[in-house]
Amino acid sequence: MKSSASKTIRNIIKTWYRKNRRNLPWRETSDPYKIWVSEIILQQTRVSQGTGHYLKFVTRFPDLKTLAAATEEEVLKTWQGMGYYTRARNMHKTALLLTNAHGGAFPGTPEELAKLPGIGSYTAAAIASIAFQYPVATIDANSMRIIARLYGIHQDIRSAGIKKKTETLAMELLDRENPGEFNQALMDFGSLQCTPGIPDCGSCPLNHYCEAHLTGMVNKIPLLRQKKRLRHRYFHYLVITDGTSVWLHKRTENDIWHSLYEFPLAEMPSGKRPDAGSWFKTTGIPHIQPEKISEIYRHTLSHQLIHARFYEVTVPCGQKPKRNDLIPVPVKSLGSYPLPVLIARYLADSGIAHYR
Repeated sequence: MKSSASKTIRNIIKTWYRKNRRNLPWRETSDPYKIWVSEIILQQTRVSQGTGHYLKFVTRFPDLKTLAAATEEEVLKTWQGMGYYTRARNMHKTALLLTNAHGGAFPGTPEELAKLPGIGSYTAAAIASIAFQYPVATIDANSMRIIARLYGIHQDIRSAGIKKKTETLAMELLDRENPGEFNQALMDFGSLQCTPGIPDCGSCPLNHYCEAHLTGMVNKIPLLRQKKRLRHRYFHYLVITDGTSVWLHKRTENDIWHSLYEFPLAEMPSGKRPDAGSWFKTTGIPHIQPEKISEIYRHTLSHQLIHARFYEVTVPCGQKPKRNDLIPVPVKSLGSYPLPVLIARYLADSGIAHYR
């Protein structure tokens, strides 16, 4: 596409954006900390869900210094409900690193930003362009979809060669005088106008320039790989209480929900429930007979579907599990622990504690 056409497309997108831009709280600031928080949240969370979480997070941790001074558990607790908790752990690591070794300031180039924990090439480009006006294009699903349709790219846009071509085309479109605004314009244009599936091409101001529209291929571009098959897992939780406390265990395995707390867990094959031997292996307490069994709670992760049941059992006061990694937690204190949303849902329903 000639440079004159790129300039025309750029101006059309900028004009569209100024009429249709979403009013989002992180667009009211050039503070790299708040832009960073928003970008990390939006990595795996939709804008409609992420806005409330963003406001909660920056209220609790308004700057790098406050975030660095917090414990990891405090950060995870504030993050609860967004999932992909590695994001929160990496944010805490980055806050500590920048506070202790970089004078509490973010670097202004995408190359330096990408060296920080949890910041990939897209997030680095977004922070650099929006907070520091560094002339770099952001390449995410929205911008790749727009470019693939504009230029009629039929190949898999996530393959290495095509992704490099997309980056080159995105740099040709970039408004180098105001890269931050233009990158946000592309984000909104992809979210609101050039949407996945079959968008409203009739109202699109770029329809005269779009190869996919002109050739009737909009519903087939971009080409994406098939999604991974969903893995089903079957969790059986033992809720042990002596009337005042319940026992929790902190997940430390290289698995989902790392560093969050849960009840003693027996993971079983489909259709099989734990027996007394399974519960003994899980807790070290012999002859456990659950008094109440919950319905199935389901929780969907990116490539996993968790099917969970909760088995309640009361033990005499003073009796405790023999496993050292199980800790007694007063019922009234459960709300201060970072828990998977699945377990928070169960607690809200069970009446064991006034949990929220």
